[in-house]
Formats: sequence, C-alpha cells, structure tokens
Amino acid sequence: MSNSTLDTLLRRYETRNSCNNLLNYENEIMNHSELERESNKFAEFLIRLGVKKGERVIIMLELNIETIVAIFGIIKTGAIYVPLDENMQKENVDYVLQLVSPSVCIYDKKYEHNFEMYKGHKVVYGTKQEEHYTFESYKDLDGVFEKRKIISKDIVYIIFTSGTTGHPKGVMVNHKAIITFLEHVVCNHYHGKLVRSLCRTPIAFDPFLTEVLPSVISGGQVYIQNRNVGLKSFLKFLEEKRITNFGCGPALLLLLKSNINVVKKYDLSALHDIYIGYEKCPVSVIKFLMEEYPHINFINGYGTTETFAASTFHFISAEDLDNEDGIAIGTPINNVEIFVVNREGKLAKNGEVGELVIRGDTVFPGYWNDEEKTSNQLRKHPFLNTGNEMVYYTGDLAKKDEMNNIFFVGRKDDQVKIKGYRVELGEIQNVVEQNRMVKECCILLIKDRLVCFYNTYTKEKIEVELATLCKKKLVKYKCPKEYIYIDTFGRNHNGKIDRKELRERYVKAEIREMHIN
Repeated sequence: MSNSTLDTLLRRYETRNSCNNLLNYENEIMNHSELERESNKFAEFLIRLGVKKGERVIIMLELNIETIVAIFGIIKTGAIYVPLDENMQKENVDYVLQLVSPSVCIYDKKYEHNFEMYKGHKVVYGTKQEEHYTFESYKDLDGVFEKRKIISKDIVYIIFTSGTTGHPKGVMVNHKAIITFLEHVVCNHYHGKLVRSLCRTPIAFDPFLTEVLPSVISGGQVYIQNRNVGLKSFLKFLEEKRITNFGCGPALLLLLKSNINVVKKYDLSALHDIYIGYEKCPVSVIKFLMEEYPHINFINGYGTTETFAASTFHFISAEDLDNEDGIAIGTPINNVEIFVVNREGKLAKNGEVGELVIRGDTVFPGYWNDEEKTSNQLRKHPFLNTGNEMVYYTGDLAKKDEMNNIFFVGRKDDQVKIKGYRVELGEIQNVVEQNRMVKECCILLIKDRLVCFYNTYTKEKIEVELATLCKKKLVKYKCPKEYIYIDTFGRNHNGKIDRKELRERYVKAEIREMHIN
C-alpha cells in the first residue's frame, strides 16, 4: 500500500472485499463494489460539470452513505474537497468561499442560505431545483471517465478550523499523510473482516476518515450513526450492531461513567477498542471504566488536524493509572518522529516541559493561502545540519520521562506568567485530577489570579482538599487562589470545555461562590 493514493485504494481492495457490507446507515447498505461504482458515477458527474484536478469542491452535507459516495467521487477527480461544518457562522462560510474559490458547492437545501451569493455551480441534495444541479443526477451515469494522474503529495482535502480567534485556518492534508496513518492502523491494530466500526464524526472533522477508511482495506464494516443522539440510543446502537470499536473524547467517557447504571443494562460484549482523543481525559474516569469493562482496550492517542488525526497511540495498562504524570500519549506511528523542544530551542531533558514537534510523512504542507501562519508552524528542522526539511511546531506542551514516554501537559497558549515565572496550566490540572473525587477541572488565569473550576462525581464541594493537595504537590506561585465548584461545564462544538464561556461567567460574577486559598 506504500506510496498509494486514496483514489486507488477502493480499486485495489475492491476484488478482495467486493461483497463486504462496507457502509451501513439506517436501512441502507452499500458493499465495497457498489461504493466503487457509485463514486465513479459521481466523479463522472463532476467532470461533466468541468471540475479539474486541484480545484476545490465545497461540501456541506450531513453524514450518510451518499455523502461518502460524493467525497470519494471528488477524490477520484483529483479535485480537493472542502467540508464545512453546518454550524459554521455565515461570515466564516463567506470567508472560506472567497478564500478557496470553489468550482462547485454541494449542499443540502436547508443550508442554501449560506450559498445565496455564490455564482458557480451549485449541486443541491434532497430536492429538485430547476436553477441548480440536483445531487441525485449522478445516479443515471455510467461511471466512465478518463482517470487522472494523482500522486501521494496531491491534496485530498482542506479542513477549516473553528476560527475562535480571527478567521479559520485551512489545513491542507495530502494522500501521503492519510495512507501513512492507514498503514499503521491496519498493520499494528486488530482490524480484520470481523471489525464493526462506529462512524459518527461529522465530515468537517478529520477523525471522520479514520472511522471509514481502515475497513476499506481490512474488509470490516462501518456503521453510521447520527452524532446528536441520546445516551440510550447510542448504547442501543452499540448493542444491536455489535460495534467493536469507536473513538471519542473525554466528554463521552464522563457521560458513561456518570450513568454507569444505565450503561450496564446494555450488552457491550462485542466492544473491543475505545480510542481516546481530542483532549486530556481524567485518569479516574479511565480507571473506573477499565475496571467495569476489563475486556475493552482503552487506547490513548495524540493528534492534530495538521498531522491527520493521530500521531501516537498508547494501549493503556493498569500500571499507567498510578502514574502521577498521567497517561502517556504513546509512541509515534510508523514514519513519524516526535521530539520535545525547550525554550532555548534544544532537546528538552527528561521531565522538562517543552513544545511538541512532529516530523514525518503525516505533516501537512501548510495552510491554504496563508504563508504567514504556515511559516509560524512549519519551520526548518532544528537538529539537522543538512537539507531544508520542515517540521511542525504543534503549540502543545509535553515532557518525557526516563523511559522516553511522552506526556501531554497542555497548550502553549495556556502557558501563563505569574510573578515572573512561567506556569503550565495543564500541570496544575494534572495535580487537581489526582483527587479521585474530581470529575473534571479547568484552570484559568483571571485578573492575575489562578482559578480552579471543578466538579465531582458526588456533587460534593471539596475546596479544602484540593487546596491541600496543590500545596503539597506544587510550588506556592502555582497554587490556585480560588476553587469554584461548577455543576456542569459548557462545551464548544469540539466537545471541549468552553474556556471562553467560563471566563465570561466568572467576570460577570455568575459563579463566585469560592474558597480563597
């Protein structure tokens, strides 16, 4: 599979896995051969519209089988698909339209207000439109078109970040990055014909492809479920479809732990692997679930949009749960190297916090039409004297122990200065979470004061215990001055704690019952 491209992936494995029910959604099933045939039709449809290699095709559709058909069809033309989150603000949609100059926009009719001013080809899903092309038009074609030369360095998609600070950045990802990830997962993790993967990540987020593509190679099956379902519907789906693996962030694991009596009512005996990502998960949550479900592998991963989904994996063991540094993020996947660089630009010593830097085949080639932001993140390799290899400075903080295990500390953006000292907020969070009663916590610097927001499984306020723990484990200037109980943390669209909202609530004095240390 080395040096392959995604357009050849379906063709290469079609004979071997032709009859496997690759995609399953509600009452619809599509096998490998059918996906190959239908995506060829969609590619022909786009080529007839005049789409050329390297042109951008915007797509704003909900996750279903036909959306996957469209994405594979775009890839086969050599064009670049640009998936947009249906929750993206209109001003950001307008910004992306202007930035990428798409030749075609594909969207569901309910999102048409985002594309009223767009003057190019519009393909509307789920409705008949005289003035635009109908999405379903591709089904009447033969799927015959002249194959285009596509190489591993060609761009597959551009994903735009949330744009919480200024305009969103367009991350370009090429075939090589995706294939490198797939080779590692299929070769090093259990992924065969008996695998039933859950796919529920919207197409505008990079984990989406990781939930679909491994089964293209292995002959496994993919079961698609809407992300916005309740806990019982989610668990019933896992039980009825006999799902063997899924990926999630801490928010879902916290929900499972908090509702374990409900979870226990469902048969999860088929579940084999749970991949953990997005942000750091409290050790207490993982420990609890591992004890309740010893047959499940809990796999910690670290990744960024700029390096396609995951750069490391770590199968969590019982020994990991007693490590005061938390759970390691694991070792780099094949053809990827990770090192930690300190503030002086040298390799960090064991235990020293520094910036995580990634080199290898998964590193993105840059941000679309943004040389300044690209040069900030992609820089010349700091330790090679020859060549001009570029490596990715992630903006994440980490440290290594004497066994070369890597531990995520936090974001460089979350590094603050107090009384002239640099403080990593993630280090304080890690100490607070050593109290097993803590469900979640978030540390913020507000008005020159470190504030610890937290909640507990028992709804009990434990400010005194946390203050005592921090005094024992941290130097004085790192200890929070306030400990504030939060019944429920707000979440952003990525499922992470909404720090901006938390800060605003504090400033507005909406949450000011506190213990002052």
